[in-house]
Amino acid sequence: MISAILIAVGVLAVGTVLVLLVLRVLADQNIDRVWELLEVEPSGDVFEEESVADLPEPVQRYLLNAVEPGTPMAATVTLDMSGSIRLSADARWLPFTARQVLCPHRGFVWRAQIGIGPSRVSGADVYAGRRGASRFWLCRILPVACGHGPDVERSAAGRLAIESIFLPTALLPRHGVTWDAVRDDTADASFELDGESMMLTLKIAPSGALRQVNMLRWRPRTSDGPAGYRPFGADIHEEAEIGGYTVPTRFAASWDIGTDHPFEFLRCTVDHIEFA
Repeated sequence: MISAILIAVGVLAVGTVLVLLVLRVLADQNIDRVWELLEVEPSGDVFEEESVADLPEPVQRYLLNAVEPGTPMAATVTLDMSGSIRLSADARWLPFTARQVLCPHRGFVWRAQIGIGPSRVSGADVYAGRRGASRFWLCRILPVACGHGPDVERSAAGRLAIESIFLPTALLPRHGVTWDAVRDDTADASFELDGESMMLTLKIAPSGALRQVNMLRWRPRTSDGPAGYRPFGADIHEEAEIGGYTVPTRFAASWDIGTDHPFEFLRCTVDHIEFA
């Protein structure tokens, strides 16, 4: 009798593991498909200084620092990154590595491994076609986080908007972006993304280097507050020139940036960038 029970339990356990493995494989295949869809062929155009001649001076300063005239205009950028992340202000920092494909105005996939040892989780944040999801697994098969639905999608759209800074040509007027100079060191970029109005505020150094980017981004309900638009942004600590583009390579991202109680949750170094 006991032997039969043990056999049944063993069969059930093996079956559960197989089901979880199949679900993980299917999820990875779906992520792969989205990744491939975002690897868009470039138009063949090159960036010309004349394309920013009518923009406010701080914007010209930023874009001419961010893109060298004559640079082929990429449609997609791929980033390898590493750093540390935490889920709440009282949580410990965890190391992470990630690889991301980003096609501004269309979508992104961020595949990451977070933590070390047996507690390490792996998965992805995905947004494309107005659909967004966040799925992570422990030991590659045990689901530990699964976010989806309108709140997640709206927040992911904001993330896609603000990460346009990694492909600065995405902020040219030809992509429906309008600019307004707030001060000599600050400019607002406004555009529509999947039916939502986005506005990025860029703080720009005299050299044209980007110092900070922020916006009001939708945040799903958390333990510290209801769902709603919250200040969100990144302080840029370092930039580098790669293939004619000068983009952030070390930054820290925070919710409630610019308030008395910012929540810094990400410290990131971009280790490698490829412009398609």
